[in-house]
Amino acid sequence: MKNFTEILQTFDDLNDHIRANYGFSLYLREEPTLMNKSKKPSQWVGAASPNIVLLRKSGYPPTKYPKCYGIINNGGYRPISISTLRSNIEKGRPLFIKI
Repeated sequence: MKNFTEILQTFDDLNDHIRANYGFSLYLREEPTLMNKSKKPSQWVGAASPNIVLLRKSGYPPTKYPKCYGIINNGGYRPISISTLRSNIEKGRPLFIKI
């Protein structure tokens, strides 16, 4: 039998899991690494909803964007890394809060 994190390796797998179990979808933002060209780009995920915030490993939401940025996805908070979301699912931590 496959490990739970082996099943949820790609963003599409994670998005399908969240949509099926919690009823909202995610968005993906990739940023290139600055110093090392051979590394994969950093992958950040957030809730594609203005009422839901994905939580960090500590159980707290990430830093909030200033209102002047006009960002409403992920409740106006910064996204979390895809590995953090995968780890939270694997260890049974809270994934999100509604605001």
